[in-house]
Amino acid sequence: MEKVSKTPAEKGSDDSKPNFYDISQKRKGLRKAVNELGINDSSKKDDLKTSQDVIFDKHYQQPLVELNQDASAFKIEDYGGVKGAVNFLKQEKTNFEASLLAGHTTVDFETIEAEIPAIKKVREAIENIADLKDFRMRRMFEILDPRVSLNVKKRNEAVLKTVKEEISQTEEFLGQTDSLVLRQTELVEYKENLAQSGHICVTASVEQDLEAIGDRMLTGKAIFLHGPTGTGKTSLARYAVKHFTGQEAEMVYCSPQTKESNVWGKTGIRPTKGGAIETVEIYGPLAKAMADGRAVIFDEFTALPKEQMVFIKGIFNAKVGDKINIVGNGTVEIQPGFQMIFTANLKSDKNPERQDLPPEIAREFEQNNVKVDYTPPDEAFDIMLARLLNSDGSLDMSFYDLNISLPNLCRVMAEIQESYTNETDKELARRAGAMDAGGKIHSLKKFA
Repeated sequence: MEKVSKTPAEKGSDDSKPNFYDISQKRKGLRKAVNELGINDSSKKDDLKTSQDVIFDKHYQQPLVELNQDASAFKIEDYGGVKGAVNFLKQEKTNFEASLLAGHTTVDFETIEAEIPAIKKVREAIENIADLKDFRMRRMFEILDPRVSLNVKKRNEAVLKTVKEEISQTEEFLGQTDSLVLRQTELVEYKENLAQSGHICVTASVEQDLEAIGDRMLTGKAIFLHGPTGTGKTSLARYAVKHFTGQEAEMVYCSPQTKESNVWGKTGIRPTKGGAIETVEIYGPLAKAMADGRAVIFDEFTALPKEQMVFIKGIFNAKVGDKINIVGNGTVEIQPGFQMIFTANLKSDKNPERQDLPPEIAREFEQNNVKVDYTPPDEAFDIMLARLLNSDGSLDMSFYDLNISLPNLCRVMAEIQESYTNETDKELARRAGAMDAGGKIHSLKKFA
């Protein structure tokens, strides 16, 4: 058999070969630690070693030698020059991050299902419903896409009917499931959610918010997410965009200092091969989202100056195919998939620095807004349990903490949140001494 030699890129992707991105990150971490020790040149040592020298010799010297040796195997010329080497390292980074995700044990379903076999079918049913809902949403987006043929749209209408029937049947099965098994399955699913997203757990209220956002995304109109500080509006918006479109959202982080160029973009220059200078368009997040057919999220929109808000309002009713003038930067044609989502804390006693929404903008959001509230206490309890679960579904917690301490913590959290939003129960406020003689309930600031 003829022996086929591997290219450097293929060698790098071999599981037995070191990942150069991993090597560079480890070496960077070691060098940072050595610098923090105050050692800049490890080759020059005094006869009398300091404590820092001892630490370096014992813990850092040999690992650095080994990493430098591994790194020396990377030669730019092996990859056809700088561009090829950069592309290879990008792939190494992707492979490294994928290996971390694959190697991270979130939930040991095999052990759990061996202990409680009924969980397997329930978990499959829950995941099936989630997958079908996602599939349904994507088909609906496809129906609204002007580039999609009439035949495909008609087929999708029939598909949606079948999907609805399948979801209904699966929900009927879950409704007949033993409540204890259903709850056990939900908790391990929550743990898996947290492992995959970092901090979004698809509880009942989150699922309801996601469906509300998805329904409004279908209209293509701007969406306004509002609610108290700390309810997770921005995280929810980013998750929804990724969930429904498969793409990351462009981000505009709003503040009183935000300039038009931070939103729309600007004109720049770059040298050409002949040594001359050419003008280039540097699109900002909003222009990029239009040109690429992606969502753009304006985080803390009410922190923008009013004149900026009104300027952005000019494209609220723009449609796919419309050409938008970018100040000093030509025009951009809006592509299918473009979506604007705004998050904000409305101006109040707690957020006096926020701008009021101008009436013409507030009218745009009358029908297309979603209020994001704090997580209900029962869901907060479930999320905490999911965080604390071991991979095999067991929980290292005393009976008292599970049944008394944790529920009380969730209850107190809810009371603090209610007080912060001036929604404290009157009887609770009276007992806590947070109500004056006239029946007015103090806010959290006064309460504390």
